[in-house]
Amino acid sequence: MKHVLNRGWGTFWNGSWSWCLGALLSGLLWAPPTASAAVITETLSSSPGLTIPDGSVVGISDGITMPATIASITEVSVSLDIQGGFTGDLYGYLQHDSGLAILLNRSGRTGNSGAASLGYLDSGYDITLRDSAVNGDVHGYQSIVNAGGGVLTGVWQPDGRAVSPSTVDGTEDRTAMLSTFTGGVSDGVWTLFLADLSPGGVSVLQGWSLEITGTAVPEPGFWAGVSGTLLLGFAVVRRLGGGRVWRKPASPRGVTGG
Repeated sequence: MKHVLNRGWGTFWNGSWSWCLGALLSGLLWAPPTASAAVITETLSSSPGLTIPDGSVVGISDGITMPATIASITEVSVSLDIQGGFTGDLYGYLQHDSGLAILLNRSGRTGNSGAASLGYLDSGYDITLRDSAVNGDVHGYQSIVNAGGGVLTGVWQPDGRAVSPSTVDGTEDRTAMLSTFTGGVSDGVWTLFLADLSPGGVSVLQGWSLEITGTAVPEPGFWAGVSGTLLLGFAVVRRLGGGRVWRKPASPRGVTGG
């Protein structure tokens, strides 16, 4: 009986070793990679040369189609080249999927009557909009830089005020920044909308560009390598275990349990 019991425990350990090794390999192989995923930046531009209708809510729109290369966005920047007209007349936003960021909302407008309702009278933008820009909010840019009636340049934060351009006064919360796209994907059409909401002066969208930074979509070869490694691991487990599983040894004739 002792001999039979030893054979049973030996078979048990053979089977247990197979299962333990299999669990270990599976846990290691399925664990998330410890290496940091690649961070990349995609930049595309458009040069539509579109005239923005003066004193109209109709506005214009133009789209840039970004590739499906970024799986999780960390930062978005928009550059605008708008010539002519008045900066205080312009309202604009960037839209992608369900996200919307207010880029411009009548810069310099601080009230609903008189000069305060007109906004700044500088002529055009040649700027980059980025949430982290040190110059601060583009809505009140004249507190930092006097464009002298010319084109505003530099890197600024977007306006971000998701309120009507007919009532905006610069005191509202900035809830529609470019960070609204954080965590999303780059894939698809990104639409720029611009409108000139006060008569007098004509603005032209000469061009614009979109820069998106984020975590890259994993290369197909990565997942092929994981699959291949898993198959190899299970093959090794099966070989070592011999396909055996533990079964309770039969009692010798004449011997009962107890």
